[in-house]
Amino acid sequence: MLFIAALITGFCAAVVVSAWLFGDLAGRRRREREAIQERNRLLERERDQEAQLAADAERMRIAREMHDVVSHSMSVMIAQADGGRYVLQADPARAGQAFETIGETGREALTELRRMLGVLREEGEQKLRPAPGIESIPQLVADVQASGLPVELHIAHASLPPMNEGVELAIYRIAQEALTNTLKHGGEGARA
Repeated sequence: MLFIAALITGFCAAVVVSAWLFGDLAGRRRREREAIQERNRLLERERDQEAQLAADAERMRIAREMHDVVSHSMSVMIAQADGGRYVLQADPARAGQAFETIGETGREALTELRRMLGVLREEGEQKLRPAPGIESIPQLVADVQASGLPVELHIAHASLPPMNEGVELAIYRIAQEALTNTLKHGGEGARA
């Protein structure tokens, strides 16, 4: 009899331990599934935040680009208009050249603005011209020289390391800002 009681007790203990193990396993799986779902929610939130930060950074970059294009172009156009007005009576050909430069500068600024605003459009149809870089600096210098500011340009192309588009754009914008500031604030006798 004692043997049968021990056997029944052992069987009952085995059933209880088995039920407890199955319950514990199910609880672990449920907790793991909840942890994975929470991790997925956090990753989705992080992805959305990163996308928002990237969009904000791109908007700021475009705003800086637009500021640079507009301020430079307007400075050149104002300098040309003032110069054209002063030489209109004395040298009509030179005044005509100033007005031609105003038109070219305005068209270039408009093209740049369209390029930048094209990035904001959803349409993939618009062909974007490449951003200005080191190869565009001579034209920038020529535009500023046409406004009457003496400018010298020295580029040692052979000593330049390979650069990506962003670095070249930054160099161009630095040169553009420096020339614009010289035009605006340099006064008489300013040189670049």
